[in-house]
Amino acid sequence: MPSNPASHARRAASERALIPRLDSWGKKLGTSANTQDAPKTCLWDSHYGPSTAAFGAFRQFICGAFFPWSIERQCDDAFHGRAEGLILPTGAIAKTRSNPITASRDRAELNGSPTECIYANYVMSGELHVQQGQHDLVAKRGDLIIYESRHPVIAKEKSDGPFENLSFRIDRDQSASLEKADADLSCALISAETMIAPLAACLFYLSENLLAIPTGEAAALFNVFSSLLPVAALAIAKDYGTQPQKNSAQRSLMRELLEYIETHLSDPDLSPKSAAAELGISLRYVHKLFAEKAMTFCSYVTSKRLDHIRRDLSADALRNEPAYAVAARWGFEDPSAFNRIFKEKFGVTPGRARTIDS
Repeated sequence: MPSNPASHARRAASERALIPRLDSWGKKLGTSANTQDAPKTCLWDSHYGPSTAAFGAFRQFICGAFFPWSIERQCDDAFHGRAEGLILPTGAIAKTRSNPITASRDRAELNGSPTECIYANYVMSGELHVQQGQHDLVAKRGDLIIYESRHPVIAKEKSDGPFENLSFRIDRDQSASLEKADADLSCALISAETMIAPLAACLFYLSENLLAIPTGEAAALFNVFSSLLPVAALAIAKDYGTQPQKNSAQRSLMRELLEYIETHLSDPDLSPKSAAAELGISLRYVHKLFAEKAMTFCSYVTSKRLDHIRRDLSADALRNEPAYAVAARWGFEDPSAFNRIFKEKFGVTPGRARTIDS
């Protein structure tokens, strides 16, 4: 099917309707963190603007949602990215996917912030290196890294492809629990393997559905995250040093498992049993690793396959391919079951999604 300029324009206009004017964000967020304004959704995509302005717009997005940062590109390649945000009276959430960047806050940025806050990054792909004071931490896929707005910090993203993460800003004056856990939240790493199950479930759900769920629901999950964060950090502080070898081995194994799944998503024979055989572990242990992340092997694989299918449905090379044929390439052999599961995840049929994304 040839590209439809009118359809493209309608989609662009629809998405831009979510975006507050970039030059007004700083004013809205900078006046006071105690504002009682309703939550606001924000969306930016380099696809909808001139490539020469992409990095500047992305930088404005970050500074608008997370207070002043100095953001630099790591290479001169064309900048591509997408950012989805939720601006709240008590903080902000943003899901970003872009070329790797280096971000820092020195004394100038600290002095320009209207309030003190806690920052947290949930890494979805790539690695995030954070240096703050004497701390030098590395967060990998599935890890959560926490650090302060009170002190200078350097955060460097590393990835062979786009870096993707879920970022949080939690205003300190809105959460008494943050002050009580001050030492544990100063600069900490919560690995995927040591993360408490409720926090893992909250992060996974937000990372998959940030702008797909009602704003009120997303805001409620932000409050859940804020409440769980001190509990999770305290648990890590108490357990630190007691099981380092076990945690390191389990963390490495989970990464191998996720990598195996990613490279075999299109294989209809992908299963917990095949993954266990590949990694040389028991089937029960495969299920245990996913249970500790508050999900199942099958639900994770299904969600990832659906993401790939939606992407492929809008690809130029596959526009004449029936949706059921695209689904079959990713292991869905029953068209009716595929249509039902696709609509449950995205809220629209495959055909409608193809029209929206084209």
